[in-house]
Amino acid sequence: MHTHKLNLVPSDNVIANRELSAQWEWRPGRLWSLWDMLSRYARHFLMIGGSLRGAQVSYQITGAARAMNPDSAASTKEVSEALAGGLEVIGLLAAADEMDLVSVRAQIRRLNEMLRKQASDENIEREIASLFERIKDELENRKFLYVPESSLYEAAAPYGPEVAAAFPKTSEDIEEAGKCLALGRCTACVFHLMRAMEVVVTRLGDKLGVTIVDKNDIGLDWGIILSNMKKPLDAMTKGPIKTSWSEAYALLFHVKEAWRNDTMHPKATYTPEQARDVFNAVRTFMKKLAKLV
Repeated sequence: MHTHKLNLVPSDNVIANRELSAQWEWRPGRLWSLWDMLSRYARHFLMIGGSLRGAQVSYQITGAARAMNPDSAASTKEVSEALAGGLEVIGLLAAADEMDLVSVRAQIRRLNEMLRKQASDENIEREIASLFERIKDELENRKFLYVPESSLYEAAAPYGPEVAAAFPKTSEDIEEAGKCLALGRCTACVFHLMRAMEVVVTRLGDKLGVTIVDKNDIGLDWGIILSNMKKPLDAMTKGPIKTSWSEAYALLFHVKEAWRNDTMHPKATYTPEQARDVFNAVRTFMKKLAKLV
């Protein structure tokens, strides 16, 4: 009887992928490119799946041949020995380690032991099918989001270094606003921007020497701060400085009326287009304000 030969994948692929993965930083929040994903999983997945599919076919062929010729036990033994060695040579355990497939590692060891003991074709086929299911279950539990605007998600200072330097307390909210916008969390994006604007309003009010907190040292509402800013602005001498401050005041008032009041309403939501408009408008606004402080 002709013994079925397996087309095994060289173990060099496992070694190459291990060297690649060692260069990556695996942590929540880090973006993985499609190249990273394919390098991390595709080769291992194809290697394990292809080799085990070959094993499955081998046992199907052997079982069919044995049914026709009961004296084919020697060929079954040869296939078992070839498969047992193959599981070590192609580095299936190493591939499972690289992909961190815990239950798959255990199943590969179990299958390897059964092959060494030359278990029945039926049991081997069942264990191979179980291994496929474990791979599927583990990989299906790993969820990934596609982020079209990766540059916006990863930007350390979405509004530029001038804004970051002028309003350092807004940096975290501005960065989070960019991440939310990139992920399509539009209302969350606007909430973060309004939190950043609270800091800016307070900073500008303090710059003009107006009251920005109440008697309990709690920050005043935007409208009150804006009202408090009106008097010192009117008292300024006409010129470029007063013009810049007046423009800033007008923009602040516009932000308050157009966005902040609605945002603070529990039912307010924003579409992607609206959130992007707010994001861009606040960026333009804060860049201008950065020059006044």
